[in-house]
Amino acid sequence: WVPCTILAGPDGNVRFWESEFDEAGFTAAIEKLLQQPGEASPPDPSHVETPADRPARTERSTIAILGGGVTFAGVCTYLERKSAGHMQARVGPYRVGPHGVLQWIADALKLLLKEDIVPTAADRPLFRFSPYIVFAAVFAAFVALPFGAGLSPADFNIGIVYILAITSVVVVGILMAGWSSGNKWSLFGAMRSAAQIVSYEVPVGITLLGMLLIAGTLNMQEIVLGQRGGWLFNLGNENCGMMSWYIFRHPPFTIIAFLVYYTASLAETNRTPFDIPEAES
Repeated sequence: WVPCTILAGPDGNVRFWESEFDEAGFTAAIEKLLQQPGEASPPDPSHVETPADRPARTERSTIAILGGGVTFAGVCTYLERKSAGHMQARVGPYRVGPHGVLQWIADALKLLLKEDIVPTAADRPLFRFSPYIVFAAVFAAFVALPFGAGLSPADFNIGIVYILAITSVVVVGILMAGWSSGNKWSLFGAMRSAAQIVSYEVPVGITLLGMLLIAGTLNMQEIVLGQRGGWLFNLGNENCGMMSWYIFRHPPFTIIAFLVYYTASLAETNRTPFDIPEAES
């Protein structure tokens, strides 16, 4: 322990100076800090995470990713198909469950039970291994995503850089699948899909730079927590709900950046109208 004096500055931040210990000054500084309106109370030592708590946090986060993520994707797929069906004067999924509400479960079972066909001229080890690379890269990106308080598998100082880096590995799996198939048309399709993903990563990275300048950190947890309070052009610190989100901090620049990011993210994930590489038709 180093003798120090703790003082609360005008901005409410606690500062330490190595000096002779002043018990009266220490007590006054702590009382002043606690009396400041809007300031949080000192953290409870019982809530500080220890190495022994990390396995439990990882277990909760894994359940949230697998359970919540899969369910969310299935329900959104059903809603998307029903919405598209009604817009095109169709009924959409209708036979499995009431009004087709269980269709997404049937689709998941169909994908799991599909026959694994390997072309005769394919490089079998690479062809079988390529889907695992794509899945592993996408799944690993969820490690840095904060799903809630204590629901983040890992707390990276460079979380956003990690996500951008690990999701780029998907391109390797796609090219590996096309090349190992032994078919030139499959290789052309893989190159087209990889080119689309790589090209739209550029606007994604550029638009994220503006958000990072506002947040002042690469940590995903801190980026989320930084949107609990704030106002236009950072003129205040009060919680304004959705208006405290970074998208509304510096209009119209942040709004334009969000629209560019949203469009590029649709292209990277091969969603409509950028789904030509999938050739589902």
